[in-house]
Amino acid sequence: MKLTDAERLARARRGEENTRPVTAEIRVNAQLRTATLRLLGKSGAVEDDRNAVPLPGEWSYECGPLRTAAEEIIAERGYRLDGGWSEIDDLTARTPIEPTGAYLAFVERKYGPVPEVSALPDGVTARSVQRGRWRISKDDRTFWDLTWQPRLDGDVWTLWGGPRATQIVSRSDSPAGALAPITTSA
Repeated sequence: MKLTDAERLARARRGEENTRPVTAEIRVNAQLRTATLRLLGKSGAVEDDRNAVPLPGEWSYECGPLRTAAEEIIAERGYRLDGGWSEIDDLTARTPIEPTGAYLAFVERKYGPVPEVSALPDGVTARSVQRGRWRISKDDRTFWDLTWQPRLDGDVWTLWGGPRATQIVSRSDSPAGALAPITTSA
């Protein structure tokens, strides 16, 4: 049985919800003088490799400045502390975390409906070729690819041109901005 696009997105969204980090853990390796921030899922394990982040500097024990560095990374990832740090031992501390509104909005954009590419001038057309990718063409048979990537800090629209659409023509936070080089000349 082949899944529809909506079913695949719903399954991916459930997967994200099931593996979403709920705990942040700082772990120090005193012998190597390194520290790692680990974002743990409901199972108590790191669900995604990118959720194990080496912390900069040399550390021989878990301390306040290390927590501050970890909290900055937690905020960059779209989470906030949901309580205080609790020391497990001299080398490990944990705190519950929860997603911010910005993170939840990002998830909604990532797994929700794809934005529309509209308001194109005469002679310019857009055809969806896959989720988040459109083939843009002009009447003179010039082609580009327009891609959309939802991101936590703002979506990115990129217009690709050249042979096999491998060269970035423009990048913007809106489709109109990314398409500006071709819509102004249309």
